[in-house]
Amino acid sequence: FYANIQETRRLGRAWFQLVSKDDGRSWSEPREITQQLIKRRHWQEWSPVHTGIQLQIGKYAGRLIVPVRCYCPENDPSKHDLRFQTNSVMFSDDDGKTWIPGGRSQPRFGECSVVELADGSIYLNQRVSPGQPGFRWCAISKDGGQSFEPTQKTNLTDQRCHAGICAIDTNDGARWLLMSSVPGKRRERLTLSISSDAGETWEPKGIIHKGHAAYSDLIAISNDRFVCVFEAGKNTSRRDLVVVRFDLEWLMDFGD
Repeated sequence: FYANIQETRRLGRAWFQLVSKDDGRSWSEPREITQQLIKRRHWQEWSPVHTGIQLQIGKYAGRLIVPVRCYCPENDPSKHDLRFQTNSVMFSDDDGKTWIPGGRSQPRFGECSVVELADGSIYLNQRVSPGQPGFRWCAISKDGGQSFEPTQKTNLTDQRCHAGICAIDTNDGARWLLMSSVPGKRRERLTLSISSDAGETWEPKGIIHKGHAAYSDLIAISNDRFVCVFEAGKNTSRRDLVVVRFDLEWLMDFGD
């Protein structure tokens, strides 16, 4: 796949969009959007990796944002090299009719998750890749995803595993961030963490699953109710999908 991107495209690797108008009970025929996402012929872009969001605040309110993983080598074919592995977003200002590739983060990071900050900025949180210190990293976009500021290391340790993220709007007008991630040395002990400073620092609140666990996704279904979907299993983290529902009161009272 990485060695010859044009060949994989010729064999049918492409990006499609489907639409549901009845809460997911039925779906439209797939509509290919590959050509909208190719900024350079030899780039492999853009693979969606996490739940998208719609911006609600500021100049870019209404914009649809989908986080994506990019591989952008200098030529094609090319040897797989983490120097060309980055994260980005694709965005739409016309309710998904057309999509535009956004700016990219710095290289050498795994999958990313996005959330909107209180000022309307996009907060992009990334898993660590081989050769990076074992912490999650973040990057901020203040122009609706068109560019990202330099990537910064957070205090949240990471097992090289995709994480979920969403926002919590508090009664006093503040916006906290909630994350589900695997912070240990192995893919187990899925942990919920909270940030009250726009993702600069994180405080673990409790372990939502003590056994094997891997990729997760997190969504707020109201201002104080949440759903987490994650990989798990008795002997491996890649056996089952688990859905957990919880509320903010339970989270804040979470014990060890």
